[in-house]
Amino acid sequence: MLRPITFAHISDTHIRKSYQDTGMDAIFAAAPSPAENLRRALTCIAAAKPSFLLITGDLIHEGQTEDYALLADILREEIPEIPAVCCLGNHDRKAAFRQGYLKEAPSSEPYLAVTEIDGLRVICLDSAVEGKENGTISESQLDWLARQVQQPAPRGSVLCFHHPIMDEGGMVPGVEVSPRLQQIVKESDIAAIFCGHTHQNSLSLVGGKPQLVADSLAFGFSVDGAGLHFTTQTCYSLVTVSQNGVKSEVHPNTPVAASVADISIQQLQAMMKD
Repeated sequence: MLRPITFAHISDTHIRKSYQDTGMDAIFAAAPSPAENLRRALTCIAAAKPSFLLITGDLIHEGQTEDYALLADILREEIPEIPAVCCLGNHDRKAAFRQGYLKEAPSSEPYLAVTEIDGLRVICLDSAVEGKENGTISESQLDWLARQVQQPAPRGSVLCFHHPIMDEGGMVPGVEVSPRLQQIVKESDIAAIFCGHTHQNSLSLVGGKPQLVADSLAFGFSVDGAGLHFTTQTCYSLVTVSQNGVKSEVHPNTPVAASVADISIQQLQAMMKD
């Protein structure tokens, strides 16, 4: 019997050296520093000694190569012994990520990756379309995914991408993908799907498997009848995969959450039409 494996799940870190001229200057100025939030969470994560760290997109906030280099420096300083696995979000820039974080030649192609850690296969798709808030997973990515899961991994697989699959009519746009994804998930050794983007944790089923959406480590979202509220709430999760299934524990990273900005329903609807 294989022992359980635990990893940390964080998302939407939105790291950047400077937040001037981001279009969200006031929000970033009112909320705690995303870099400080990340370092605080990583201190706790390091103490938990997970097998790896998973970051499900929006690593930086529409920044440059130097911002990805800053993120890499923070991870190296705070969790030098814990490997990190990343997928990309709508605020990421594919070429800058490859150059600043991976130290590879820049490319605007979708970033797909598969990594096996202690027998658990971690598969990353790329739902991000640069310049767009909503996401898309292409048929060619599904072809690639189907090939990756043809044979089961020793501990099974987890699937990761930024935009979650959501019910129609949601306030935050999700991912456009064919029903084929659900069939692949259902028929494979994929134990769970991990996403970000919404800045608030949630649980749903995709292909009969849990889809776990993480809070942000930059700022939180709260939606009600009045609109969308930006808050200081940040969290990280510790996930355990075992033969009995998947368990996710959400850990607050901000002692007391407060609202820092609001968007009305009318403004939000107008934004979604753009």
